[in-house]
Amino acid sequence: MQEDTDSQTRAETLFYIGQIAKLKGNTTQSAHNLQEAAQLYQREKNIARLAACHQHLAEVYLIEENRQNAYNHYQRSLEYFQDIKDTRGEQIILDQLGQLAKAQHKLVDAQAYFERSMAICNAPGDRIGNARTLMEIARLQEMQKKWLEAIDTYEQVAENYRKLNNPIAFATAYQHMGAIYLQLNDLAHARVHLQNAHQIFEENEHRAGLAEVYELLAKIHHRQKEWELAMENYHQAQELFHDTKQESRYAEIFAQIARVYQEMGETDRALELFEKALAINERLGESPGVARIFEEIGDIYQQREDLSYAIDMYRNAMSLKENLNNQLGVAELLSKIGNIYKTHLDWEKTVPCFEQALDIFTKLGNVRGMAFCHNSLAFVYHAQKSWDIARHHYVEALKNFEASNDFQGMAEVNFNLGNVFHDLGDWERALNRYNTALPLFEETGDFFNISQVLGNLSSIEFEQKTHTSAIAKQVEILLYFQKNQQTQMVEKVLANLVSCHQELGADTFQQLLATCLEELMQNGVQWGKNEIISPESATEMIDKIFYNN
Repeated sequence: MQEDTDSQTRAETLFYIGQIAKLKGNTTQSAHNLQEAAQLYQREKNIARLAACHQHLAEVYLIEENRQNAYNHYQRSLEYFQDIKDTRGEQIILDQLGQLAKAQHKLVDAQAYFERSMAICNAPGDRIGNARTLMEIARLQEMQKKWLEAIDTYEQVAENYRKLNNPIAFATAYQHMGAIYLQLNDLAHARVHLQNAHQIFEENEHRAGLAEVYELLAKIHHRQKEWELAMENYHQAQELFHDTKQESRYAEIFAQIARVYQEMGETDRALELFEKALAINERLGESPGVARIFEEIGDIYQQREDLSYAIDMYRNAMSLKENLNNQLGVAELLSKIGNIYKTHLDWEKTVPCFEQALDIFTKLGNVRGMAFCHNSLAFVYHAQKSWDIARHHYVEALKNFEASNDFQGMAEVNFNLGNVFHDLGDWERALNRYNTALPLFEETGDFFNISQVLGNLSSIEFEQKTHTSAIAKQVEILLYFQKNQQTQMVEKVLANLVSCHQELGADTFQQLLATCLEELMQNGVQWGKNEIISPESATEMIDKIFYNN
């Protein structure tokens, strides 16, 4: 009997010493004490204490960032709580497993844990636990970009907290809904939800909540290009973040205001504010924030065509993202650097950037990134007249654009493949690609590229002696450029028509031109579903260009 008592006492002592060591940050000592206590509790079949021991061991391993061991001990703790039918303990562990899965971006697993937790909350009518777990599920849905599902869940959260008479939590749910509506670009609903949250936070003097709301309201004004209102709200948010000692958020507002100035074209002021944000993030050791700001400073230098500075900033950002194992970020920066070299026709430096980026995007299965890199490499090899390599990359780009349902990308690649075949004199394959690109450009409303496709179709038709159709397309393009006051393009098309005149002879050309002009005056210019120029406007423009000179 005395031996059993001594064992129980030793187990309890080790259990509490282990907790104290954990609180002091001595994780090695804590783990040793808790494991020894667990062995004694196992011998005594004290299931409740075993459950608690494994829960604390999981927390120790989380401190050490050993997530696998943490997961294993949470699972053992869960089994013990289930054995003794301790639903409260079971719910707590399920919530912890959900948080752990969320931190590892195992979002489906996380949601499953939270839903199991909520089922326990619902059984005894635990509205507080239900609301808290619903909040976690809603946040997971946000992370998965399941926007409408998240809004529905936040509505349930808000209703629970309304019944619990918890105004701050109620307002927080409305703040989240406002943020989602902003993400969906539904600014009217975003504004209503945020104003409701603002009123409640203000009535309850909840400064942290007010800071979040002011920042989101600023983003609405920012998106609507209401610069003064955007900056006014950003400044209010920044003051509150400062008062509530949220330094990283305080720094982020400098970056937000910098973005406003950048869009206003005041790049010097934008750089000044980005530098302030950078300094704070560096002091706080916020490497992701530092990397992001280096990248945005690089964007400004690229905008100003200070390209060596832009590349330096991008490389600074890339180095940090490599250290953070942010492979997607590294690939995106390689693409930006490659674009700079591509713009300046420095092929030797362009190709390695896009090849490295492509390798990363491929490993990540990032279809959009793969499409962009293949398309960029195709452009380089096309410019160098390396036809086979260019075609290979265009075809790969097309597959990826099709996989991501990117109509603009599909249209551009088909157009460029048409150009390859056009340059090779393969008229039939060129026509096939141009005719594939045309309805895609019409779908996206890219009228400039429609004009380019029509111009190339016209040149092939002229070679194939279908002169009427070729001339009609040239006149359509001419009227489009005239309407949009693109003088250089107008002159280029007029030069094409002069060449047609010279090749066909005056009589033949004038007869064909008159037929085309008459049809355009009757029907106007219609590209797909889009009326580009009405018959009335076409008649007026034709009179001015062709008959009043």
